Parts: sequence; C-alpha cells; structure tokens
Amino acid sequence: MFKIAWFIAAGLCLPLSATALSATAMPRAFNVPEQTLTDALPQLAAQGHVQLLFSAGHLSGRISAPVRGRMEPLAAFQRALAHSDLVVSAVGDTTFVISPAPRPRARPTVIPVATARPIEVAVIARRRTLDGSAVPTLASLATAPAAVMSRSGLERSGTRNAVEALATLSGVTVLNTGHSFIGGVDGASRGEGMYAAIRGLNTELSLNLIDGIPMAQGMPYTRAVQLSLLPPDGLAEVVIRKTSTADMDGDAIGATLDWRTPSAFDFSRRRYAALNLGLRSESQAMDYGDARVGNTLSAEFAGRFGAADTLGLYLSVYSDQRYYANAELASIMNARNDSAWAFRLTNGPAGDNPDGVDPADNAIMTGLNAGVSTGSTQRAGGFVSADWRASEAISLFLKLTAAHADTEQNSTLSQLVPGGVSWINDPATGLYGLNIGTVSTRVWYETNPEAMTLAQVKLGGRFRMERLTLTPTLFAGYSENAMPGHIEASIRVNQNDSLNTGQAPRPLNGNLIRYDADGLPIPIMTSDIYNDLNSANTALLARRAGQVTAQTSSQIRWGVKLDASYALDAGALQSLDAGLKYSTSHRRATYRDWTNGFFADVTGQAGLTWALLGISDRYYDHAFPGLYDWRIPKVDHNRLVDYFTTYKTEASLDTCGVLAINNYNCDTQSGKEDVSAAYISGRFTTQRLEIVPGLRFEHSDLQNTYWLMPYDNAVEQPGDWRQSRSTYDAWLPSLFMTWQGAGGEFRFGLWQAYARPSFVQLAGGAKTTVTNGVTTITQGNPDLKPVTALNLDLSGTWRRPNLRLTLNLYGKDLRDYLFDYGTTPDVSADGLTGPIRYVQPRNGGQGQVIGVEVEIEQHLSDRLTAGLALTGQHTQVDLGSDALGRQKPIQNAPGILTSGTLRYTGAKWSGDVIYSYTSAYLSVYNTLGATGTWDDTWVRPHHDVNLHLGYRVNAHIQLDANLAHVLGGYSYWAHVGKHALNISDVIGSGQSLNVSLKYTF
Repeated sequence: MFKIAWFIAAGLCLPLSATALSATAMPRAFNVPEQTLTDALPQLAAQGHVQLLFSAGHLSGRISAPVRGRMEPLAAFQRALAHSDLVVSAVGDTTFVISPAPRPRARPTVIPVATARPIEVAVIARRRTLDGSAVPTLASLATAPAAVMSRSGLERSGTRNAVEALATLSGVTVLNTGHSFIGGVDGASRGEGMYAAIRGLNTELSLNLIDGIPMAQGMPYTRAVQLSLLPPDGLAEVVIRKTSTADMDGDAIGATLDWRTPSAFDFSRRRYAALNLGLRSESQAMDYGDARVGNTLSAEFAGRFGAADTLGLYLSVYSDQRYYANAELASIMNARNDSAWAFRLTNGPAGDNPDGVDPADNAIMTGLNAGVSTGSTQRAGGFVSADWRASEAISLFLKLTAAHADTEQNSTLSQLVPGGVSWINDPATGLYGLNIGTVSTRVWYETNPEAMTLAQVKLGGRFRMERLTLTPTLFAGYSENAMPGHIEASIRVNQNDSLNTGQAPRPLNGNLIRYDADGLPIPIMTSDIYNDLNSANTALLARRAGQVTAQTSSQIRWGVKLDASYALDAGALQSLDAGLKYSTSHRRATYRDWTNGFFADVTGQAGLTWALLGISDRYYDHAFPGLYDWRIPKVDHNRLVDYFTTYKTEASLDTCGVLAINNYNCDTQSGKEDVSAAYISGRFTTQRLEIVPGLRFEHSDLQNTYWLMPYDNAVEQPGDWRQSRSTYDAWLPSLFMTWQGAGGEFRFGLWQAYARPSFVQLAGGAKTTVTNGVTTITQGNPDLKPVTALNLDLSGTWRRPNLRLTLNLYGKDLRDYLFDYGTTPDVSADGLTGPIRYVQPRNGGQGQVIGVEVEIEQHLSDRLTAGLALTGQHTQVDLGSDALGRQKPIQNAPGILTSGTLRYTGAKWSGDVIYSYTSAYLSVYNTLGATGTWDDTWVRPHHDVNLHLGYRVNAHIQLDANLAHVLGGYSYWAHVGKHALNISDVIGSGQSLNVSLKYTF
C-alpha cells in the first residue's frame, strides 16, 4: 500500500463518439466546480472529449480550481491545476499528460511517449487510485482553506481510530473526552481520541458528513458526533472545509468534516481485492497483567463492469477489537462527588480562602480516588458504493455506510473519603490549617458500557445538459448512542445498615495528602488505612446489591436536495449555482435508574464482603503502577449483575422521585426537527481574479416533548407530557475571492454561519418544587437563540520547486454563545421572576476567535518529504454570568497546535515519524461550583510521537508496523485551576503496537 505505485495505460480513454475521436482539441463548454483533482479531471476530460494520462500518486489530496465557461481543453486543465504544483502538457491533438512541475536538476517528467521508454501513468478515466501510494498533504480549495487526510495517511498514522489521525492537520484538536453519557475522566480513561474541535471552537460547532451528507446525531446532550466509531482504514479520505460556501449546510461555525468512502472508480485496476489482518497490544494493559491482544480483519473489493467500464461496485467490511487496561487517578471526580477538597489555609474555622491568597493554589485534595479502568471495544461495519456512468450526460450513484461499536468499560477505584474536616488556628500566622479527622476506606466499582450505531444511505444522480447540470439526491441516516447497563457497587469500612452497626471510619487527625515532585497526590496513610485498601476484598463490607442506569439516545434523519449549476458564456460571469434542501429528523433520549437495597438488608446476613459474596477473590498487583502500590480488587462483573437482577424490585426504580410514573418518564425527551434551505451563488472570473458571492437561507422548526414533574407542598405529584417549539430563520451571506499570482494564490473569505441549540437544552425534562413560597422550575429553554458567527479568512499559498508554503489568518465574531456542560444538560444559569425561579440554559454573550495557521511541505528528495503544521489562536467569550466569567477562553481551544511529519517512501521500504503537540486548554467551566471564577478545569500540554515502518514484500504483500505514543507519559492530565495541579485527573494508557499484513489480489 505504501510503495509509490505507478500504473501503465495506453490507448484507453473515456467513452467518446466516433466524431469526437477524430476531432482536434477545439473549444468546449466546461462546467466543473472545485473538488478533489481526482474527481474534477475525469469530468474535464469527458466534457473536453479528450484523453488524459496521469500518475495516481500525484493527485492524492489535491484540490482543483473551478472551471466554467467555453475554452480549449488545455486552458481548462491549466485552470483546474492553478492551485497545485502540477502542470499539463499536450501529446498530440487530443491527449494530455499531468505531471509535477519540473524541479531544479531533476530529469524532465514529461517525455513524448513515442520516443522514450513508457511512462507509468494511469488513464484519467480510471480516476484516483486508492490501490497506489498516497502521501497525506494539506491542500487549499480555490475559495477557502481545507485540510485533506488521504487514505494512506490514515493507514500510516498507526492510530486507534480515524479521528486520532487528524491531529497532524492544522487547526485540529483531538479530544479524548467530553460528551455522550460519559465524560471527564471516565471518557478519558479509555485512552483514545473521540472528538475533533476545529479552529478554537468546540465539537458541536462543527458539522460531520459522510460523502457530503450530514451524519445523524445520536448523542444525548449535544449535536457532536463521537468519531471514535470510525476505524483508521477503509475510508478514501477526510476533507476538512474550514469555511462555508452557500451550497454547504450553514450550521457549521468551526468547520465541515467530510468522511469520504471509496468507489470502484478510485482504483486503477478494473478489478481490485484486498485482505488485511492485524494485531494490536497495549503496554499499560501488560503492566496490569492483561496480555490480551486485539485484532483487525478487513476486506474490500472494487470492480468495474461493462464494455466501457460504466458500472462500478465497491464493497468493504471490517471488524476489530481492542483491549485496554489504563491507570486512572480521578481527583476531580472525588472532589465533586464526595466534596473531597478544601482550602489548605483559611481565615477562620469556616474554611474560607484568605484574602490575597490564590484559591487554586490553596485548594488541595482531602481524599483519593484511583485505580484501573479495563475493557474492550469491538467495532464492525462496512461501506458499499455503486456507480453507473451511463453516458457523459447521465450518472447515478448509491452510497451505503454502516458502523457499530460495543464498548465494555469497567473501572475499579480505591477511595479515601474524608470525615471530620476542620481548620485549627495557628497563632504564629493567625491563619487556620486543614485537619482531617477520619478517613472512610472504600472501593468503588462502576461500568460505562456503550453501544454506538451509525448508518447512512445516499442515492442520487448527475444529469448534464449543454450548460445545465442537475444533481438530485435522496438521503437517510440513523445514529444511536446508548449506555445499556451501567452498574455501580462499593465496599467500605464504615458500612452501616440494619445488621451492620457501629462501623466507624479510620481515625487520622492530620493531613491526608501530600504531593510529589510532579504534583501528584500521595496519601499519608496509617497501617490500618493501607491494609484496608490492600486487602479490600476481605477487609471492607459490601454496601448495595448494585445500582443500574440504562440510557439511550438516537436520531433518525432523512431528506432530499437538488443542486443546479448553469454555465454561462457571458463575460466575467461564468456560472450560476442554486439549490434546495429539506431534511427532517426525530430524536429520543431516555434515562432510568434502579437502586437496590444494602446486601445485609436483602440477604439477612451481616459481615458480607466481596470475597464472601464471590464478587471478587483476586487482585491487580498495583492500583496505579509506578504511583500507588497497594492491590485493587478484580471484580466478577457477571456475578455482580446476577445479584442485582436477583434483588431488584419495583421499588428499585428511583430515577428522580417516588412515583413509578415519574421515575419511568422524568428523564425522557423526544423531538422533531425540520430544516428547509435554499441557496444561490455566482462565479465571476477575470484573468487572475475569481469572485464567488452567495446567499443561503435556512428555516428550522424544532418541536420537543418532555416530562413535567410537579410538587404540591413538597409532595411529589404525577407528571405529564408537555411540548415546546422553537423556530429559527438564518440568512447566511458569503463572499469569497481568489487572486492567482505568479507562484501562488491569495484568498479572501467572509461568511455568516450559525449553530442551533441541542434539543435537550431546548426541552430538558422539567421539575417544579416549592420552597418557602418560591416556586423553582428546572427545565430546558425553548427561547434559546442559536450561536451566530461572522467569519473572516485570509490565506495565501506560495510554491517553489520542492516547497509549498500556506499561511491562513482567521477570525470569528460570535454572538449568543452556548457552552458545553459535559455529560449533562446545561442548566447552569438561573433567574428570578416574582415568586418563580427558573433554572435553565441561557445564552451567553459575545466571543472572539483569532488565529493563524502555517503549513509547510518540503520535498527533501524524491523519496523523503517533511511537513510542518503550526496553529496559534486566541479565544475569549462572555459566558453571560459574573459567577462563570465574562472573559473566559472558549472550551477545548489550545493556544498552540503543532505537528511535524518526516516521510520516507522507497521501492520496498517506507517509514514515518509523526510528532504532535497540543498546548494547555480550558475544558470545563466552574468545575467545583466554588465562589469566584478560579475553578475551571484545564488540560495540560501534551506531546506525542507515532512511528510507522512498512515493507512491500512483493506486488501482493505489504507488511506494516505502527508504534503509537512512543514518548509514553500520561495520555490525559486535567486539573482545576489554570496553573494549579493539586486537584487532578490523570490517565496512563501507555504505548500501543499495531502490526498488519495486507494481501492484494
């Protein structure tokens, strides 16, 4: 796969009439929009009635300039290649060859076929060749910057999933936690990338497509898509459009990511088949004694049929399984759930922070929460593509995508929970020092299973007349994100119930936590505390017979669109484009919880431990290898589930209240969203300047159903269903200009974009309570405004022999900002109106993003290429509340992103060194709910290096090895306070090794 493959073809061309075959390359009418060169060049060759030859590897990742109007084929090809480092040459009247621009002292790459040895080329009728080599390159659209990750780049990255490979592209932040039913350290403990944030904006402000169609959004609390579902191989390419033209969906302020699947016309051979086998192991799992090896199996077939290869069929299937066991320190969880934090020094016995003392530095842990997160992820799916190119004027296409992932995640955490917290006066300083009176030793077991499904179908055609091109498309999609059986259980030293009485925590009377040189918490334990943790299976008493949560979230979407393009021969105005689109979607989210009684109460036995119950009789040797050396239980998950099932009763259902009807429905929401859109744009060109003005209009109608749960004099009442409705009208003008100069081009873009609120923010389940005569209503807010943004982009690309330099400057002016609140609906803002207090989401204020991207690609030799991508950005936003902050950085927006690649591609061997760096960034606002704005969660800077080595045994066999996260270290380190590390979540996931064998038939 990674050898530079050139393909030889002679005497082949696109189907032409007998008249066309004998004609010279006379002026023709062309109408080809900007797109990948592999898509654009076949259309130009067909419309120009000429034959075109090219090297497959040269086109990978490159984008064409638009070509519209009447001109000779040579001029049309030159215009399409204007933004690339390729040139076109004529070989006869109706045959053209695409080749790289000549380099100094390099042998000419275009040689007359009749007088020299054969040139290894592929006929443009075969389009792009995915079975050849393709080096990932950054490219630019004519009207806007774009980042392109090729198929080969995805495969050579060595990453666990497709989204992780995007870390090498400018402006892209890969996040390993944030949304779904899990977030924070629970999500990060899986040790893989999950989401992509683009140009300083969080994931829900970007739009994800498959083959140009928006993915269904099955996440419960956001419009983001969990991209870890997609494998790193099997895709054709990923194109990130960082601006929005009028023909694109308008609800994408950050970027539009198009995950493109292959077709039979992407391969040079008429028939192509491949089988890929792989094995993966992870070093952190080995440290825990888990030596299970993951596996990968995939197969694909591509074929073209018919005398003129007019029918193409592509099929692929994949299945992979990953096993992991990662070390987890969850101090932020401990601080939030168990209030296990306090100020080290205070101004009095009440525990308040002294004046003039930085509260983030003064806040320390008063407990501990650390252990292991183990599990596996099994993915399966496939892609189908069918294309019928009946003639130059008529083509039909069908695209099918299916992907599913099942994740098992079981976390076992040793816990130290403080009691008797007080502050003792120090007469020498006049301040009060922290004292921990007692410690409850515990072990907590929780699971975070997840089932994700994504399916999509796209059916359409392209119909060309003399000047008019119509492209109708039908589409449908489904996405589901579910946590089918989250279960929790614990053991503790001070378990008290009807049979176990008088159980007390361990005495301490002093400090519990000190910090090592790296800023990690080290517990100061008595022998009793240590022995409790080290022998937890027999030393600690079992608490409940399980607590289970079942959650689901899904969306089904379908729609239709029609795009039209009319080529003009009227001076500067080259074309008019217009389109209509309608889509409708249905969402549903549920959350239900069951809590069983204490083991002693339901069994009638006192003194039960996990060992006596058969829940755990084994240990991991170390809770956190290299940091905490006591043992931690290995839980028999199935045994625990059996206990829960045995002792579950009707009274166990306790989602949010007492009444069964409320517990069943209170956290259930459903909604419908209809979006209608229309656009028009024109394209004006002169000799060097292209201007593309456009206007898009989108009307959205959202209808939501939710459960209202009332109280009367503090007595819960049966609830009922309520509805809300929100409508949005968005006018989205845009203006793009491109000026073509000597050795490069310069681009200007100005456009409006927006992002609608998530349906849970609009209509979260409502609860009404009355306290001291004040009615408090907690609910969604159907009056939320969409986030809007005026966007500016200035960019330039300069090319020299062996060198390409791109500079992008961008800015975004945001209005009515809405921020992500993690794994729950955002109900952070509240207001008081008379005797009624509303707790519901509120829009924030204004925000800004300013950034610069620099991309450099240097060909050091014919076989060695170096690349550098650097992003610097500044963000700030008004969150709409003095308590949260008026000028805060935007979430998940690091100030600096850097990546570098060094790539060798030889006749037999290939290799890659891939480096990436992400600076610190703010992740969660107001984490502890403390007074002031100091308690935001920040993620520490992160360096990463991946290595790839490939060897082509022969024409059929390719061997590859990838070592990811070579530097080791912690894969995730989040902390409360921008510069303080006292309250931290840390994940150690180690390195991963992946080896694969690919056989091509």
